[in-house]
Amino acid sequence: MATIIKLTYTLTGKCTLLNADKITTAFRIYERSTSKYATRVNFDTDSYVIVDEELQIIKQLIENSSDGEYQSNDWVEMDSGEGGMDFHQRLETNYNQAHTRQPQRRYNNNRQYQNNNERW
Repeated sequence: MATIIKLTYTLTGKCTLLNADKITTAFRIYERSTSKYATRVNFDTDSYVIVDEELQIIKQLIENSSDGEYQSNDWVEMDSGEGGMDFHQRLETNYNQAHTRQPQRRYNNNRQYQNNNERW
């Protein structure tokens, strides 16, 4: 059975679930985009994720789950509600802004092409 742990993305601050059985290496790095230290977790499929948790916490979570203890985190992530709107309103607003109709150039199919032989 897979060992699943919950960690936090560095860039977005949102939660992610990791399969601890697929982790090959993990080490601390300095994340330039956020100007703070983070942990890079590498997987056996040549992919990685950068999380906020320290190495000791990740190690402890993996050990606890292998001993049969469940992670004592709240598995429900609440929506931040940016701008006083709920999730569905923000989704609709973002979709409408991204899909506004752009005016297109008019296609003129009456254009006559000259034959090169008739030119002279």
